[in-house]
Amino acid sequence: MFHIHGGKFDKFYKNNNRLAKFYIREILNMSDRIITLSLTWKNFLESIIPKNKITIIENFVNSSQFTRFEREDNTSKNIITVLFVGGPGAEEKGLYDVFKAIPIVKKKFNNIMFLFVACPSIEKLNIIHEKELITSHTKFLGYIYNEKKIRIFYESDIFILPSYSEGLPITMLEAMAAGLPVIATSVGAIPEVIEDGKNGFLIKTGDYHALAEKILILAKDKKLRQKMGKNNIEKIRKQYGEEVVIKKLNNVYEKLLGN
Repeated sequence: MFHIHGGKFDKFYKNNNRLAKFYIREILNMSDRIITLSLTWKNFLESIIPKNKITIIENFVNSSQFTRFEREDNTSKNIITVLFVGGPGAEEKGLYDVFKAIPIVKKKFNNIMFLFVACPSIEKLNIIHEKELITSHTKFLGYIYNEKKIRIFYESDIFILPSYSEGLPITMLEAMAAGLPVIATSVGAIPEVIEDGKNGFLIKTGDYHALAEKILILAKDKKLRQKMGKNNIEKIRKQYGEEVVIKKLNNVYEKLLGN
């Protein structure tokens, strides 16, 4: 079994020389089954290995963890909260594009707060020109885990992920399970999960003006946020819940083992 999660596997292959590409294909062909996260990645892999080896099994979230919480109504505080979750590759996930979008949003909608989880502190970031413009509208929470992390999802109103490359981001699925509308870039498997205008918005990589525009649309429209959030909860339940995806994985193993 070869389970591919890396959001840059296609670039890794394409940027290597002919000999390295040969060995990559040989290693993949040694596997009885290649598991990938989406149709997009399946189409790429079919260009280098036999398609009968490839199976799509998506990432999943344990949606039962999210049913213990209730969504915060931040409108009583007159503040809309936008959540960004980074990690070791926060810059690749569009961190600096978010910083560029904040002043644009702030000019038209001042009652907004951007939460940054698993990101470097503002003092460590190369944002000299933007720092004064964004400081009053940002909070950096560092790395948080388990129940505290889930609670942050529920205390937020909008989830953003303007990444430059992705597989199928679990943080996005978690945000969906918590009933958040999503603004994300059309990379990796994201366009197969986010239907533009139905459960979120899709934008082009690097387009921080579009990011700001979509944030403003959602910030000003509570009913749209709620509608998209409900659509996301339903989508997680039907397609990306733990039981649904693990059943698919079990079926793959059973077929390979001849059961």
